Amino acid sequence: MPRFRALISSAAAIGFAAAGLTVPAAPTEAAITQTVLFNKGDAGYGCYRIPAIVKTKAGTLLAFAEARRSYCADSQEIDLVMRRSDDDGRTWSPAQTVLSGTDSDPNAIATRGNPAPIVDYETGRIVLLTTMDPGTTTRPRTPYLQFSDDDGRTWSKPRNIGDQIDDPAWGWYATGPVHGIQLTRGAHAGRLVAGTNYDNGAGKNAGQLVYSDDHGDTWHKGATDLRSDATPQEISVVEKVDGGIYAGARNNAGSAGASRMFAVSNDGGQTYVAPYATIPGLTTPTVQGSLQRLRAVDRGDKYNRILFAAPADPERRRYMTIRSSFDEGKTWQSVADGTRITSDWSGYSDLAILDTGEIGLLYEGGTVDARDQVRFARFTEDDIGHPDAPLGTITPDVSGLGNNSYLRGGTTSVAGKFGQARDLDGVDDAIQLPLAESLVVGAGGTQAASVTAPLGSVSPGRPFKMYVGQRLDGAHHFDGSLDEVRIYKRALTATELNSIRTTNSTSVPNAVLDLPLE
Repeated sequence: MPRFRALISSAAAIGFAAAGLTVPAAPTEAAITQTVLFNKGDAGYGCYRIPAIVKTKAGTLLAFAEARRSYCADSQEIDLVMRRSDDDGRTWSPAQTVLSGTDSDPNAIATRGNPAPIVDYETGRIVLLTTMDPGTTTRPRTPYLQFSDDDGRTWSKPRNIGDQIDDPAWGWYATGPVHGIQLTRGAHAGRLVAGTNYDNGAGKNAGQLVYSDDHGDTWHKGATDLRSDATPQEISVVEKVDGGIYAGARNNAGSAGASRMFAVSNDGGQTYVAPYATIPGLTTPTVQGSLQRLRAVDRGDKYNRILFAAPADPERRRYMTIRSSFDEGKTWQSVADGTRITSDWSGYSDLAILDTGEIGLLYEGGTVDARDQVRFARFTEDDIGHPDAPLGTITPDVSGLGNNSYLRGGTTSVAGKFGQARDLDGVDDAIQLPLAESLVVGAGGTQAASVTAPLGSVSPGRPFKMYVGQRLDGAHHFDGSLDEVRIYKRALTATELNSIRTTNSTSVPNAVLDLPLE
């Protein structure tokens, strides 16, 4: 006789046999198209580095890089160059020089770089923050501002804005290098925000946000974390669906595999909620990384998704990998769950979402040295994996929320306690739930019962994948039949539980998942 089990879950007592992450043996390889935009030796430059990319209001891609004259060092004769694409990265214009030399002599030796382009989608203007040093020393580092009002074809004369976002007492200063953002939610919608960092000349380093409320014409110092125990720098920002700002940073003082930090601002970049904290599990070497929002539930998507691009080897700059957060930066995919873009050496990067819906990645890469080339990679969400990809037979959700789930393995249909059930073989069968905000039950309700969970059976607060009939690490598959799987977003009363158990009542409110398994 088959053994039947009805799984009824609420915020008070989760009745899943398993829920959580799956970890493949190795990261998947994306099916991508790649183009080399800047190659070592092109136009007489010895090295190209520090990429940044934006998509303009008109849909044009602007790809920036530092063109370093003789070698790859950070302070020498460096020009800022750019290429444009009007067809989502299929073809590109020749490189043009956006910035070179000093204020008085464009041919003088100077270091121009650290591009932080920002698109103002209200006006169509592209705002460009950069820094300059004399080219023979690394000090002083001065921030500059430029505009383009013709979709990146021409640029204004660079304007020194050191009196706005710099300080004479500071030493090292850097903008970006990565695109900034325009806020679209809440009281500060329309504000431009970018990341900067500096040392204060007295042994401390700061990760800072700067912002503009007049379409980039003037800038203000914002959220600042000044400290001696860490070096938050090269800050990439993304807007959260609640209107806050998630700032991801390189910790230049971090240990191998623990060099990523984050902070959050809830007032449009004026202050941080708390100091920068290490992001556990987000493995990279000590290197810049880039963030880009792909999906948002408040824009009609079924789930939130923020992308993170960086090399994944904890010690060396190689294995450029895309990883995702589906819970607004609270947790991130592991290296194994991410998608490797290249097995070559790789370094700095930036991300953009194309008009086609594709993902564009501009990054440093090379077969011998990460600084050999600046490449543009183009791929889709299919290539990096959907969190609820319909791989297998769908079993419908009748809760009204559309959380249709997927039958994995070789589950078979058998007679159930009420209608049909699914028989799981205890080897590779399971039911995968979709990634949906409605299934985030939270911590509400009252505790009905508790037991000590075996190691590996408890999911994090927001798992990337949830299963019925399988532990979060892929082990301990359920052997038996399942019928009437439900999740309620509240604790059920004893009377309600009994009515479901004895009569399969469908009138109990607040179900967010109801799988009859017919």
